[in-house]
Amino acid sequence: MCRGCCCGTESKHPDIDHAAQVAALTELARAAARVRVSGCLGHCDSSNNIVIIPSRQGRAADGSVTWIGYALSSEVTAAVADWVRAGGPGVAAMPSVLSAHVVDRRARAVR
Repeated sequence: MCRGCCCGTESKHPDIDHAAQVAALTELARAAARVRVSGCLGHCDSSNNIVIIPSRQGRAADGSVTWIGYALSSEVTAAVADWVRAGGPGVAAMPSVLSAHVVDRRARAVR
């Protein structure tokens, strides 16, 4: 989870409890994945960003790193956790609620 420049800041998203979002994702994905908090990933236009890295099994099945942007609701946070628990990229189908949140990681945003 990005928590750098814009993601996870009250100045950009004052109506989001950012610490609670990290805690919820950590709890929901527990036993299936580790949640790591990072500095700025450079996609400020789509904050809050969550990057999902495929498991070994997912990589073997051609799963790729998936960036989820605009993760500003408990629904999106829960859908990320559900997908990770089901196997994530390459193993499980992406929940439909997340398809509108996929970010092209190659297109870097200007801060």
